[in-house]
Amino acid sequence: MTSLGTEFREVVGEITVLLGKPNLSDFFPILARFDLQGIQRGMRVLFLKFDRIFEAIIEERLKLMENEKGKESKDFLQILLRLREEEDAKTPFTAKHLKALLMDMVVGGTDTTSNTVEWAIAELMNNREAMRKAQEELEVVVGLDSKLEESHLPKLHYLQAVMKEVLRLHPALPLLVPHCPSSACDIGGYWSRKALESLLMFGQYIEILQYGTIHWNSIRKGF
Repeated sequence: MTSLGTEFREVVGEITVLLGKPNLSDFFPILARFDLQGIQRGMRVLFLKFDRIFEAIIEERLKLMENEKGKESKDFLQILLRLREEEDAKTPFTAKHLKALLMDMVVGGTDTTSNTVEWAIAELMNNREAMRKAQEELEVVVGLDSKLEESHLPKLHYLQAVMKEVLRLHPALPLLVPHCPSSACDIGGYWSRKALESLLMFGQYIEILQYGTIHWNSIRKGF
């Protein structure tokens, strides 16, 4: 399982690089069929690797469940495997569905988490006062010689505010569905034409209360 974990992390790293690589086909769709940069070929290779890794993990988990037959499911994958065994004709849940769900959860969760942490560090480095307050809170609640425990989290109010502000300024994913305005309108200083599809990032243009400040303008920033 250790070798699988190592290989999985490597594949996630490779797919993250490919996902962030500028693609000429996005700007010139006519070039998509030629795959000039080899992005589609690279993705197909990585997806095959993912498929093999998931197959090995599922096979190992099935053997574990066979040895522990009758016991309650312990984790998310075991629950999904039991659901697959109980599938009916109306709601099929095949191995293909299972692997697709695992890929969405693991790959999506890996990249978004690391990006958010990077943004948090960058924002704190640019705001020494906020960094000092966060450090002081950690020293008081957790202590210098103690490990962070889950029981500490509800007491770290300032750190939670910092993370929420980071997510507001740098959303990990679009949380509002694309829509077309019925008429031309102004969105945060940007003029949008009628019927122009737009994709809003939650927090960038929606007016929400900003932590540590008294104004409501979400375009401004600060902790």
